[in-house]
Amino acid sequence: MDLSNFIVWTIYPYVVVFIMIIGLVWSYEEKEMKTFKRIKTENKFILLFVAFLLITGLTSLFIVDGTVVIIAQWLIGLTLLKPDIIMITTAPFILQLHLFSVITFFGLLPFLKTYRSLILLPIDVYQYVTKKRLSTVCEDKDNII
Repeated sequence: MDLSNFIVWTIYPYVVVFIMIIGLVWSYEEKEMKTFKRIKTENKFILLFVAFLLITGLTSLFIVDGTVVIIAQWLIGLTLLKPDIIMITTAPFILQLHLFSVITFFGLLPFLKTYRSLILLPIDVYQYVTKKRLSTVCEDKDNII
């Protein structure tokens, strides 16, 4: 087992999970979270990165036999704190590239403005619906009286 494989497939995923948790906490504390921002064209990098993830994921799914089994066993090993490095290092390069890219994307996700606006979307929709419902209920009460 190579040290670089150990770092990439064992240490890196845990560091990314830690960074993601800290980033989520940090993004909730920020004042900018209170306003909904639409996804702008400046986020082309994110769209290209997601397209890259989709292409590598679909390619590895259709080309590599047992892709789902390899990923599932590796993720189960990660959650049990016993990742199988040999299994993932013997997987084809396209699958390794896809997994590394997905891990990196999850590490970057909390720090992107697009992600913040997507988090707030359900909250904004809920506030809009409840405000609208509350205003219609008040209007109905005014009409009754």
